[in-house]
Amino acid sequence: MGNNRSRNILIISGLFVMLLIAVFLIYNGRRRDYDERIVGFIMNGRIDGNGWNAAQYAGIKEACDDLDIKLLVRESIEEGTGKCREAIEELIGKGAGAIVLLSYNYVQEADDVIKANKNIVFYTTDAESIADNVIPYFSRLYQARYLSGIIAGMETKSGKIGYVAAMDNSEVNRGINAFALGVQRVNKDAVVIVKRTGSWENKSEEVAAADKLIDAGADVLTCHQNRGYSIEEADRKGIYTIGYHSTPEDVSDKMLTSIECDWSAIYSIILSEYCKGTSGRQNHYWIGIEDGAVSLSSYSDDVTDDMKTEVAKAKDEITGGRDVFSGVIFDNKGELRCMRGETMTDDNILNNVDWLVKGVQLYEE
Repeated sequence: MGNNRSRNILIISGLFVMLLIAVFLIYNGRRRDYDERIVGFIMNGRIDGNGWNAAQYAGIKEACDDLDIKLLVRESIEEGTGKCREAIEELIGKGAGAIVLLSYNYVQEADDVIKANKNIVFYTTDAESIADNVIPYFSRLYQARYLSGIIAGMETKSGKIGYVAAMDNSEVNRGINAFALGVQRVNKDAVVIVKRTGSWENKSEEVAAADKLIDAGADVLTCHQNRGYSIEEADRKGIYTIGYHSTPEDVSDKMLTSIECDWSAIYSIILSEYCKGTSGRQNHYWIGIEDGAVSLSSYSDDVTDDMKTEVAKAKDEITGGRDVFSGVIFDNKGELRCMRGETMTDDNILNNVDWLVKGVQLYEE
């Protein structure tokens, strides 16, 4: 009886040790499945040309080169097609330890794959994190939107400024609102007329939107799209413009300035912390003017000294700690969104901008 009991204890102990060894081997096998010096990058456009995708690629490529990281890129992965999930699985199979999801809706589309690969770090421009291994990041482009709005507000003679916008989401609405607040800082009577296209990139829709806004009386136009098709159209018609991402080819001095982001600075911060294993210490990265990541491009000759002075003053306020979304702010339906002496939280600015500020009008056919 005693011998049997001892034998059973030995068998159970042996099985337990074998289980521990198996877990150890599985864990270490998974650790060897990926490489912290390999980063995947999934985008819905291409790496060449002007615009959002090309600027992002140039930034992460420079950061990876500086940090001696191997970059694996998957281009032209359209949202809603299921290709994002396939691209993620392919990049993981090639050893990527981190994957950057550039397009806004990728995370929701591939949430099951993301949650099933908890040892992989995912960076996303969608501010809503769905899992512990998903880290949102973005630039505070709204700061530059605000500064560009000052120029537009001082330039307009008709009091109507056109804005070609892609989607109705927090990112796009945040930019519209910041731009309009910049306009109103210098021109209380001006209105910003918004025409949505419903997609990040559609040349015919963007050109048509620009034409409609110009016909509605806009004498200054800006956009939030992947490419500058609407800017080029407005320039052809002799309308002043504010660019986005980069300067389209062959535009005139009618393009007063452009909103720019140094994505290499942003990706350098993110990926250097990833390589150190410290990227999970914060809920999100939101990097702006104070880090040298967001700015306006060089001015055209049509930007006056008074405009430059007003922009410089506003920029100093931002770098000194004042947020664009502070003080009394009403939406275009009369609801108070921010009170005197109050500053909106980052969480609200990132995730809850389903409204437009007073002075913004949606274009109606």
